[in-house]
Amino acid sequence: MDYDEWVKSVPVEIRNDSLWNMEAYRLSLFLSDLGWYDVTKIMSDKRTLG
Repeated sequence: MDYDEWVKSVPVEIRNDSLWNMEAYRLSLFLSDLGWYDVTKIMSDKRTLG
C-alpha cells in the first residue's frame, strides 16, 4: 500500500480532526501503520520470539 491509498483508507473521524491538516501527523500515522504491519509479520516468525 502506498501513501495515497492509505490516505483513502483512513476513517473520516480521523480525517476530520484538525491535526489531520499537519503533514507531520499524517506521515507519522502512515509510518506507524507500516511499522505495525512489519512487527506483526516478525512476531509470527518463531525465530524472533526468543
